[in-house]
Amino acid sequence: MGQVLLPVRFRLLWPTLMSFLWFFSWDPYLPVFLFGLISLNHFLTKKKALVLLVLTNLSALIFLRMTSFLPSLGSSFYLLILTGIGLESGKVSRTFSETFFLGSFFPVMMAGPVLRDLESPVVSKERIFDGILIFAMGFLKYQFLVVPMGFMNFLDNSVLFQVFLITMKIYLSLSSFSDMGRGVARMLGFDVVAAFHPVFFSRNPSDFWNRWNHTVAAWFRDFLIFPSLLRWGRKIPGFVIVMAGFLTLGLWHGLELHWVFFGLFNGLMIILWNKFQRAGRLLAMVTVFGNGFIQLRGSHLPVNPDWLTGLFQKNWWREGGMSFLAAICLLLICEVLQERFRDNDFFLRTPLSLKKFFAILSVIIWMWAADIRVPLVQDFLPMYFTL
Repeated sequence: MGQVLLPVRFRLLWPTLMSFLWFFSWDPYLPVFLFGLISLNHFLTKKKALVLLVLTNLSALIFLRMTSFLPSLGSSFYLLILTGIGLESGKVSRTFSETFFLGSFFPVMMAGPVLRDLESPVVSKERIFDGILIFAMGFLKYQFLVVPMGFMNFLDNSVLFQVFLITMKIYLSLSSFSDMGRGVARMLGFDVVAAFHPVFFSRNPSDFWNRWNHTVAAWFRDFLIFPSLLRWGRKIPGFVIVMAGFLTLGLWHGLELHWVFFGLFNGLMIILWNKFQRAGRLLAMVTVFGNGFIQLRGSHLPVNPDWLTGLFQKNWWREGGMSFLAAICLLLICEVLQERFRDNDFFLRTPLSLKKFFAILSVIIWMWAADIRVPLVQDFLPMYFTL
């Protein structure tokens, strides 16, 4: 309401203030900390002290990971955005208010994307309904696909099923959070790109990283890997720089051992694809499910040592086989629709009257799901959720 009713000149200031109120809900001291950090980044950018800027943000990231100020994922995105502002200072000059907005805009703090551009907000009735529908897609994706996966039994199934399940769960979780953030941003007048696209349509490992949180991959590519190749490519083999870049990407996610393997594995897949172009599809699927296996091992869940045999036993459908097939079918339907229309925004081409109807229906579903979430899961979802 404030974004709609206030004059245009306040359409950066108002969401910035609301963002700091949102941070205040995490911890009363957090807005003070972030105010100082954003101010420091802004003035270091003006003085071209980029090395000090990077060290400052790296120290802040370590501090945020060691405290409860921000979830680790949110702090990672936050510091990437601030560091990117500094590294692009030679190309783009930003005012103090623009730096504060990019460094604090709350809809993108949890699951991206990493903001690097700033456009003037455009608030309209149609964009508000668009935002509600984009938010609804993310909310319903989480409610009907991600939440019921918590009721699935990881432990009594083959490793193949466990890897598929955790891969789908992580992808859909991050994608749904990103869509909800995009929806809120569009309600406020800002167009934020989708951070995730259907990964199961990846043509090769490089295309996988154009789909899986591609704004983060683009950040590391543009600010770390490509500049390193240009500067040291003649002295250091290219594959070493690529491996180092992906190792940094893994450590950005976390300091645990499985994130080290995550970075090295993805760097290896990119190098293999550069050598074996014809095996792009195969390497893409290895990348998708290899990352799932790494996350499965990182979750410390015990795995069935039978690996594949669980799917070929006589009672395999009772042990999760039907869940496995139903999950594949449902995921493929979602992926085909999303790949066909991209960005989950295919419904935005519909007339405003239909948008109003679906937006009101979405709000009713949110309220209903919030009140009877457990019965909704138990009684109305497909069979595979309860197996």
